[in-house]
Order: sequence, then structure tokens, then C-alpha cells
Amino acid sequence: MNMNPIRKTILKLFNFKKYKRLFFNKAYDCVGSIFKAPRHVHSNIEEGQKLEWITYAGKVERSQKVFVLTGTCSLISAEMLNKVYQKNHKKYFYNVKTVTEDFEMTISLKEVGARLISPIDCQCYTSTKGSVKDLLSQRRRWYLGAIELVNERKINRVMLTYIFQQIMLFISVFSYILFIGMSIYLYLTNNVSLTSFWFTIGIIFIIDQTVRTWKFGTWFDRFYSMSMMGWLWYSLLLQIAYLWALESYIDQHKIYWNSKKKQK
Repeated sequence: MNMNPIRKTILKLFNFKKYKRLFFNKAYDCVGSIFKAPRHVHSNIEEGQKLEWITYAGKVERSQKVFVLTGTCSLISAEMLNKVYQKNHKKYFYNVKTVTEDFEMTISLKEVGARLISPIDCQCYTSTKGSVKDLLSQRRRWYLGAIELVNERKINRVMLTYIFQQIMLFISVFSYILFIGMSIYLYLTNNVSLTSFWFTIGIIFIIDQTVRTWKFGTWFDRFYSMSMMGWLWYSLLLQIAYLWALESYIDQHKIYWNSKKKQK
């Protein structure tokens, strides 16, 4: 097969046989990839991101559904891009003013009937944020982009899934914050006690997190999940990022994809 250098570079990121079967034979219109963190990470924050990608990979493998095509590496057929272009009144393929362009593009592709898949075989390495500040800034942008799109796009069958996801995320965030607040209150008032019920709930939670990371994680990842403390700390940071994004949306703060641009 005679391929130009760009095409060869793209194919190196994918399992070629899988790519050929899915894309060349038109089984799917869009083939996405799944984030993969470097094997060796150097901090609790980086390990949290690694486990997050591992958990997501397992979820995608089980459901065979694509929530968002990654902007890092995805292949989209020209036919579907043209349909999106026509849908947008020949103004753009995706709205460059949106905070999360990959999310916006995914929704548009689904609305024109594109068939999407992100196979486990197609993975791409992504950078992990090494500081709390960088992680919060990144996730704030991701959450804000999702909140904006869900609230500003026309409600249809495609959007219902994302609306429900945002509702559940909102509930989970405030439930988590309430749990932390109540735990601190009980500790300060010396009312902490371990019952068989809560002990069982904790064991179930540990088993669930361990199973989610078992297939794609290393032994260190599995034991890290069992410890729970690092994972709970990382989850707290994600809740804070969501609340920050929600505050930005309510106050109409403008943020940019490029972190070097000035943010209000």
C-alpha cells in the first residue's frame, strides 16, 4: 500500500488491522482512541489520572459506546465531516469558539448519524498534569465546555444522554462534598464509630475500584486502588474542578483552550 508520511504516522498510533477493518471497510465513520498515561508516573496526582484512564478504558470496552472522540487522535470520514459542515450552514466543521472542540465535534457527528467507536486496540499516550493547579485548570475547562454545550445546544435525542450525565455528575459532586463535610463534623464532635454496615460498604467500594483497574492496570495500580486514600484525594480535586467550572459558567468567565491566553 502506497501511503504518504502523514498517513503512515497516523496508522502507527493504531492497531493497523483493526483500523483497516473498521475504517477502510466503512464499518464505522469515526474511529477514536483511548487515553493512556505513561507506565511510570511520579506523583499521586499523576497516578490518579492514570487510574482514571484505565477505568475509562474498561468502561468503553464493556459498553462499546463513545462519549467523546479524543481531540488527541481520532479519524473521521470526509463524508461525515461534510455533513457536519452542511449542518452548520457551511460556516465551520466545528465551532472554534467552544471551550472543548472535541466534545462539540462528537455531538455534531452523532447528530448527523455518524457511527462512532473507540476500540481498546486504538490507544494514544497523553500527558499527565503534575501539579494541582494544572490539573484543576485542565478539568475546569473540560467541565465548563460540557456544561456550556449541554445548556446551549438544542435538546434532541443525542443531547438527552449528555444532559442526564450532567445531572448525575451534579448530584455526585454535591453528595461527595456532603460526605466529606459530614465526616469532618462527626470527627470534630467525637461521634465517629465503625459499624458493620459502613464497613461492608467500604469493602464493596474497594473491591469495585480494584476490579475496574485489574485488567489494564499494573500490580501497583491495583494495590493503589485498594488503599483508597490516594484515589479519594484525587476524586476530591475533580469535585473542586467541577464546582470551579460551574462558578465560571454562572459568572460567565471566559476561559480558553490555550492556557497561555489571559483568563478572566
